[in-house]
Amino acid sequence: MPATYYCLLTRIGEAKLAKATALGTRLAITHLAVGDGGGSVPQPEPDQTALKHEVRRGLVNELKVDPLNANQIIIEQVIPEEAGGWWIREVGAFDADGDLIAVGNCPESYKPVLAEGSGRTQVIRMVLIVSSTDAVTLKVDPSVVLATKQHVTETVAKAISDHVKQPDPHPQYATDTELSELSRSLSDAISRAISDHVGQPDPHAQYATDEELSALSTSLNEAVRNALAIARSKVATVNGVGPDPSGNVVIDVQGNSNWTFVGGAPGWARDNSTGLTLQWGFDSSPYGQTVTSYFPRSFTTAYSVVIGSQGGLESTCRVTALTNTYFQSLRHYSGSGMGHGGIYWLAVGHS
Repeated sequence: MPATYYCLLTRIGEAKLAKATALGTRLAITHLAVGDGGGSVPQPEPDQTALKHEVRRGLVNELKVDPLNANQIIIEQVIPEEAGGWWIREVGAFDADGDLIAVGNCPESYKPVLAEGSGRTQVIRMVLIVSSTDAVTLKVDPSVVLATKQHVTETVAKAISDHVKQPDPHPQYATDTELSELSRSLSDAISRAISDHVGQPDPHAQYATDEELSALSTSLNEAVRNALAIARSKVATVNGVGPDPSGNVVIDVQGNSNWTFVGGAPGWARDNSTGLTLQWGFDSSPYGQTVTSYFPRSFTTAYSVVIGSQGGLESTCRVTALTNTYFQSLRHYSGSGMGHGGIYWLAVGHS
């Protein structure tokens, strides 16, 4: 049964292909056209220089050697969905000079457009049998040509495969070997640094060593034992005072002068031969308030009082009144707000 649908080289196509083969040049197929055959499926003729009724011509999408037959060339074009409104019954391949190189017919197929309520992208393929596929080449404008899904998939897969097969596909990044070597070098450097640090006699001079802490502990323990022994023996007391005194204790000191001491806070000391008396104490003193402090022993003549603020706070204090039995003082705070504290005082006079 004779073939109904087929493709063949035109006379012009045969001549150009033979010349390219003989001269070692190439025939550049650039366009593929489709037509409606004038209303019926035409029979391709070698003498044709044009289609019976061409409806569209566009750039070739792909030209390749059939992977299953080395003498067959596949010419492919993608017709976008916005093109259509006509029947496809014939197809023709043109070279860069605009000459019809091959012509063929195909089962009639209507190509709709979206305005008709339906649209699709259609792929047209022409298969040519030639004696030498080396004499045929493809010229493509990549800004215009559409690619089929299969073409994109195969092209991307090949590009990825070629990329992965390279010894160093990403020279800007470190390889596994380089990273391993870097890791080993860093590990060795850190190990050496730690070893050198630990090997020093005193790597942390700001801290006490075990030996220093042990010596301090021994010294403190010895001091505590000695203090407890003295306290238990009750021998470290002033002559004439019992071992467990309480309250104010009056001590007469024998020497060039006769002094009387009354310890505590407040307390006082008096030279009995001259009457010179020193008195001292501590009183609470809120900021900004006048405080009256009474002497534990009345003066016959009070000369002066020296006072100081408690705790090194930002405050000043002054004596506002002085009598033989008491004095008054006022404390100022140089910061903000109110607060409490106290004053230490020392008074000099005769009694």
